[in-house]
Amino acid sequence: MTERETIEKLVELELDEANEKYPLFHSPHEAYAVLKEEVEELEYEMEQISSKTNHLWSAVKCDRNTEDYADRIYAHAIFAAQEAIQVAAMCEKIMQSELY
Repeated sequence: MTERETIEKLVELELDEANEKYPLFHSPHEAYAVLKEEVEELEYEMEQISSKTNHLWSAVKCDRNTEDYADRIYAHAIFAAQEAIQVAAMCEKIMQSELY
């Protein structure tokens, strides 16, 4: 099981990388736009996981090969984890930006 501390370290690494490339947010509008983009990317990956899982279930019911579906679900789950880490990092960046 992945420890919360491990995930928080990944968030910190993501935040450090983002802060090296881009300054702190200048306004709540900018912060919202960046966070919204990351959330939308996470939502997309979750939609893909759900869709591929439905296809997997259809394959199971028809006694078809499920390996391809599992491979696609795995890939989208990894992308979703990356996006979730980016969402968390952008929340940290918002707090660092002292916009509230």
